[in-house]
Amino acid sequence: MSYTVRTVAIDELLATGQELFAANWDESGTKERFRLMDDRYRQWAAAGILCAVGAWHGDELVGYAVAPMVPHAHTGRLAAMVDAIYVSPPHRGDLHAQIMHAIGEEAAQRGAAEMLYAAKPGSAMDHIMRRRGCELREHIYVQELV
Repeated sequence: MSYTVRTVAIDELLATGQELFAANWDESGTKERFRLMDDRYRQWAAAGILCAVGAWHGDELVGYAVAPMVPHAHTGRLAAMVDAIYVSPPHRGDLHAQIMHAIGEEAAQRGAAEMLYAAKPGSAMDHIMRRRGCELREHIYVQELV
């Protein structure tokens, strides 16, 4: 299949990607109810700290990645932290790598020194990151407070 992967304005992604955002959340296995914080993405975009990439098969949005950028508090290095990355099941395969490459390119052009990805142990994303030779630096533990 042929895909177009490109940087996208967040408003375009929000207008066309609601089904993909919800599907991503459903697959994540997270217990919380899905409630996309559109305003947060728009605030980050207005501040110039949001990278967003979309992938289309014809006119259909079939994948995306969103990454806000922040300076590391201890090193000052600008890091792009992937908030969400998703490819619709019928389009999985090489497209995921194309999206990862595109979001990395966009972040680098904006001055990011590194990309940060979260992956559940044993998940498809975990395997992808290992195959790409990414360094596992730490585990994230969650303590429920409410």
